[in-house]
Amino acid sequence: MGPNHKGNGSERSDTARAGMSDAELDRCVQALGQDLGRVPKLAEIIDAAGGCKRQRAVDARRRFATDLSANAIDDWTELPPSIVMRHKRLMREWLALARDQITPWVDDVVAQSLETSTGLEARITEQAVLIEQQAGELDKRRAEHAALLQRLDESESRLVAAQREVAVWQALAEERRHPTTNEPVART
Repeated sequence: MGPNHKGNGSERSDTARAGMSDAELDRCVQALGQDLGRVPKLAEIIDAAGGCKRQRAVDARRRFATDLSANAIDDWTELPPSIVMRHKRLMREWLALARDQITPWVDDVVAQSLETSTGLEARITEQAVLIEQQAGELDKRRAEHAALLQRLDESESRLVAAQREVAVWQALAEERRHPTTNEPVART
């Protein structure tokens, strides 16, 4: 450590320098805390940093104390290896037991699903064949319908022709029954 530049005889750490960033100040406080084995006092932080504003020292001390508390909590909650091993063994046993109990159920569900799926596939195949047959039947009916329409058109044409012929013959018959005389009638 070298003498303070203020000339008051207090010493500052070799890591300290004027105008430290917050990260550098935090590292300085951590090093000081490790050296002291406790949370440093504000004056110790300010001296170690080579002078800084009191609020920055308070904030750095608070962050160090929070980190120290978090580490202490981790140490307190860390389980001994024997407990961890026992827990892992119990979890393996529980998983094996659960697997043994659920496997038959899963197998049943899979078997039922396959059975249902196979039944549905057979039903789909039957329906496809039926649809194909009905489509063929429908095509046949359409062809028959078209043939019947054509026969109807032909019959109507013959009927119209026959009606015309009947009209001609009726007109001729009517003329024969009532002859119209274009001949001069003889006067007596």
